[in-house]
Amino acid sequence: MVLDEGGSIFLGISEKIGCGLAMANKWSDPPCQIILSFALGVPGLLALNIAVGMYISIAAVPLVWVGVYLYYQHIFLATPPADTEKYLEFKDAALKKRWGKNKIPMQPAGRGVPQGQRCVQGRHPRTALGVA
Repeated sequence: MVLDEGGSIFLGISEKIGCGLAMANKWSDPPCQIILSFALGVPGLLALNIAVGMYISIAAVPLVWVGVYLYYQHIFLATPPADTEKYLEFKDAALKKRWGKNKIPMQPAGRGVPQGQRCVQGRHPRTALGVA
């Protein structure tokens, strides 16, 4: 069976969705959260932008994005306390202030490593995560 190029993308997407749902046991598992964020979040954000532009003001539309940013920074990235300085040496004072006493999510952790802003405690600087 030969598919055209346009139809194969939908088969690929449906395979990924099926795989994600097969790996998840609950709706709160990460694969379901990712699927729901795209399936509900993107259309919801688009609808909210249109509603704010139509019923409030077109000038208020950027406030939706400010709200998304504030939610991400202050609610989504709010992590429980942990002694991360026991395992990581922070070279940047701002990173130390933000993550020194909290668990670090993977996304911010991945951003700091290439710039050499921290390294794993007890390792030679050349073999650490952030090369000094």
